[in-house]
Amino acid sequence: MAIIESTIAPGSDAYKANRDGMLALISRMRSLEERTRAASAAAKDRFHSAGNCCRANGWRWCSIPARPSSSSPP
Repeated sequence: MAIIESTIAPGSDAYKANRDGMLALISRMRSLEERTRAASAAAKDRFHSAGNCCRANGWRWCSIPARPSSSSPP
């Protein structure tokens, strides 16, 4: 098997600049993920009250507990 030699120099300025850029992108992605989770949590009650829950629509594989529909007879 051939030996592969790396030409990456972790101490170089270019490496450090690329690393910092990638870490900044990862940080931005994490903040977008957190913003998405917060928006989803904020809309949770409105989503369920509108009858959009997968259990309300009869999807059996859904892990969200079923809630009675306001339009169903008593």
